[in-house]
Amino acid sequence: MKPSRHHAHVVTFGATVAALTLAIPVTASAQRRAGGGGGFFNNPAMRLWGVLDQGFDDFNKELSLSEEQTEAVTKLVADFREENKNALGRWTSMRNSMRSRTRGVGGGGARGAGGGRRSMQEIRDLMRQLTPALETLHEEVTKLLDEKQVETLAGILERPPRRG
Repeated sequence: MKPSRHHAHVVTFGATVAALTLAIPVTASAQRRAGGGGGFFNNPAMRLWGVLDQGFDDFNKELSLSEEQTEAVTKLVADFREENKNALGRWTSMRNSMRSRTRGVGGGGARGAGGGRRSMQEIRDLMRQLTPALETLHEEVTKLLDEKQVETLAGILERPPRRG
């Protein structure tokens, strides 16, 4: 029996459904863990930066950092900001742009054709650029902590990120 176009479409459709079925559980779990942000936002190093960037005083208080630890973490954060000034500036700009779009009329704002996809690709590229530096920052901060503080930090990084 010779395969027809109809058979080819059925096979293609079946393969597409199978691929989507395999992807849904991974996507759903990533969204549940990160509030829909996906893989980069599940990265403990990225989550740590969010915590340090949004509220160092709260971080310091929750971990009960010593004066020496506070000074060392403050220096690490300042060095990180300086070394990654351009990328962090782009990150802030993109984040603010996305927030203003989501707060626009009807909650979606005007994106234009493909604007959402382009923005997501820009974020992915920027996160790929920042990830090594973020991971180094995470490692360096963790080295400064005692065992109990490391456990507390892990709990902090598991919480949903603040919206602000």
